[in-house]
Amino acid sequence: MRALLVNPEFPPTYWSYRYALGFVGKRCALPPLGLITVAALLPVHWRPRLVDLNVESLADGELRAADVVMLTA
Repeated sequence: MRALLVNPEFPPTYWSYRYALGFVGKRCALPPLGLITVAALLPVHWRPRLVDLNVESLADGELRAADVVMLTA
């Protein structure tokens, strides 16, 4: 089973630190720990793929290739 775990892009607000991150050489303030935990709890035969939309884009092919898509909010 192919699982696609998607962390949506954080809106550009004060709390996203979008403009401050460049000063410290970072692209994201924190990793999507919730999705990483879910990936660790999936059955061993599942193949998780994590996409963090704060640092990369999501291709249509990745959505089509997934058997299940999981989102966080």
